[in-house]
Order: sequence, then C-alpha cells, then structure tokens
Amino acid sequence: MSFFVRIFELSETLPETGAETHCCLNHKPTPLPSFWFFLMYVQLPDWLSDDGDEDNDDFIIAACAASYYYRWRRSSPQRRKRLDWKAHVKKLHKEGQFERMYRMSYTSFKKLLDLLKPYLLVNERQGNRRTGGNGPLTPELILHCLIRYMAGGSHHDIRILAGLPISSFFYCLHRGMDAVNRCPQLSLEFPTDHGELKRVALEFQGKSSFGVMDGCVGALDGWLCRIKVPIGREASNISSYFSGHYHCYGINVQAVSDSRCRFIYLSCRSPGGTGDSRAFHGTALSYFLQEIPRGFYLVGDAAYTLSSTLLIPFSGADKRNRHNDVFNFHLSQLRIKIEQAFGLLVNKWRVFKKPIELSLKRVPSLIECCMRLHNFCINERNLDWSVPDLPDHAIPNHIPQYEQYIDSLDNETGNVRAGGRNNVRAKVREGIKRQLASLGRNRPAHNRIRNCIN
Repeated sequence: MSFFVRIFELSETLPETGAETHCCLNHKPTPLPSFWFFLMYVQLPDWLSDDGDEDNDDFIIAACAASYYYRWRRSSPQRRKRLDWKAHVKKLHKEGQFERMYRMSYTSFKKLLDLLKPYLLVNERQGNRRTGGNGPLTPELILHCLIRYMAGGSHHDIRILAGLPISSFFYCLHRGMDAVNRCPQLSLEFPTDHGELKRVALEFQGKSSFGVMDGCVGALDGWLCRIKVPIGREASNISSYFSGHYHCYGINVQAVSDSRCRFIYLSCRSPGGTGDSRAFHGTALSYFLQEIPRGFYLVGDAAYTLSSTLLIPFSGADKRNRHNDVFNFHLSQLRIKIEQAFGLLVNKWRVFKKPIELSLKRVPSLIECCMRLHNFCINERNLDWSVPDLPDHAIPNHIPQYEQYIDSLDNETGNVRAGGRNNVRAKVREGIKRQLASLGRNRPAHNRIRNCIN
C-alpha cells in the first residue's frame, strides 16, 4: 500500500503535459500529469509485451490504478438553482405577461399540463440521484422549456432561467414534444365519417359569400419549413433539401386546415426541393381522396393537379374569362384559410422564423407538436364557437348545390374543356362555375379595383 501512496504523492508534484482525458462529467478535457502520461502510454505497452517478466506486475497494477484514478476524477458539478415555478407564475401574473410569454392563458396552460402530465412524470428517486439532490424535472419545468423554445427563445436563456444544464434542457424539449404528439386529445383528425364530412362542409359554406361554395372539407397547401444544412449521416442526398425558389434548405410540409384555421392533416415526408404536387402525391390523404364520397372536395392552389376531389383555380389565359374569374374569387375565400393557418402558426411559434437547429429526424416531431398546440390554443380561444345559421337537422339533408349542373354535364357530348385540354376530372369545377353564373355572382367591385391598382 505504501508503494501506491508514494506513487500518487509523486504524481501531484509533476508538471502537466498536453495529453488530455475526456472522462469528466462536463465532457471537458482534463490535463494529465506527465508521470501518469509516461506510465500509461509509454511504459505500460512495453511491460505488457514482456509476458514472461513477473517483476513488472506491480508497475502494471500501478498503471491500471492510474487509469482508474483519472477516469473517475471529476470536477465538482455546478449547482444550479431550479426555477421556482409558483414564484415565477406569480411574478408574471403581477406583470400581466403570462399569456404573452407562454402563448396561452394560465387556465389553458393548466389544462394542457393536466393532459400531458401522465407523459411527463419522471422517477423521483432516479431524478434526485442524477441531479445530486436538486430534485427531479417537474412537468411544469418540461412544459416551460418546450413552449419557450417553440415561442422562439434561445435555449441558453431558457435553460439558465430554468436552472438546467444543456443536456437536461434538450431532454426536456424532446420529452415535451413526444408527450404532445402522443396525447390523443391533441391529435390532428381529418374527417372520414360521412356525418363529419357534412359538418365540415357546412362550416366552410358559412365562410363563402352567400354560401355558394358547398362541399369543401379542407384547404390544402404546402409550406417550406427552413432547416439547417443536413449532414451526411442524416440525408443521402443533401442537395434535394435545397429550395431554389426560397434559396434555403428545408422540408416540404403538406397540410390541410378547416374553416377555423385548425390543422387537420400533416405530411412531412418530402425534402424542400420537391414541388407541392409531387409531395402530395402518394400521401395517405391523396389515396383517401380517391374514395371520398361524391360531393366533397379539397381546395388548393394552381401548384396541384386538378381532379374531381381537389379543386384548383383557373390559371394563365383561362383566368381572364369572367366566369372563371368569379370562380377563382369564391375559391380563394376558402383556400385562404390554410394561408391564415400557416401565418398564425409561424407568428405564434417563432421558432420557425429561423432555420430549425435540431437534427433532421426531430424536425417533423417539432412541426407536429407546434400544429397540435396551435389547434389547442384556437380551441381554448373559441370555446363557444359554433356555425351560424346551420342547425343540426340540416346536416343529414345536406346535398351539394352544384350536383344538378354536374348532371347536365353528364348529358353533354364530349369531354369538359379545362386548362387547355380535355379533362373529365374538371366536371366538378365546371359545375360550380355554372352554378355561380346562373346565380349571377360576380367578383365584388372593390376587389376588382384593388386588383387593378396592384
């Protein structure tokens, strides 16, 4: 034993070298004294190569002891004072800034916390052990880190306020995202039942002038979520994520909203260089539209392919026709809902104002989490919202008004002309256009004047 004591005493008196170990708790390199560097990296390999010499056993043991000593020699962990949640909330209430900071009222925050608490609870004993008695991560703290990051805060500022190291902050962030995405009460639900489709169609009809657009169940559009440049192990084709239109890297997000600007469908499977039509093709929703009951459709912009279940505006020379222009105007009244939904999403969750700095595989989880909480905030803000002048007994009797015009088209010979080519898939759009013409609908005068000025 005196031999090892002497070894360690000598080691403390020797200068340090440039050799480093990476075994400390904070992952920063620790200088290795020159004695141990010589013993571990120079002399030890020579001793091990001499298998027959038993006199070196003590030195081999000393070298192993030195390695063990520096492996477990750690600097004292930095003590951080955790955020006192009750005092923090009390201060924000006094300043009137809670809703501005957390994007929802305190009542809504408590309701959200109750929904997510089963997914956020951690083992108290293990939490005390990992934090050195500082206490486990509470659901309030995890939700604080998640919402403040989504609101656009810097992770350094958020973790310092919460009293967390960097690793614990990202643990809270990912655990919070997973909890929101696993919660069934916050899921994105596209209507599939016939009664649900009728209800959504009537809600959209209330957004159209004089209720002339009937049968719309969603507004479809694409959005580029900016990301940092992917690395080689994240994507095999990095250039496919670059959007030449926006001159940045991103992910093509296909989403559908209802008449209240709530997201009801999401797809994040295409890189940013993919066009909207190609990104939408092959999704679960595109296959569902092929089997959707007659009389229901989505609305989108001219980037998509026209069909009987996906209506797009007239473009090019066709939009100069007066009746086509009237159709475009009434279609835009419904299609603008997805544009408004994206605008509300980006302005509420300002993490999208700059490229996402998470790994590529975690970006879709963040997008879905933000959309779910976006819907939650709208539902909390409009608890008493209802469709005006649309009683429940009208739902079973819902029949699209343009059906009679489609029947007249079926009796005509030849195909319906659409987009400069014969296309039988344009019958629904042509039927709605004829319906608007028979009702004498026109684009409002103030809208025509504004378009001429612009």
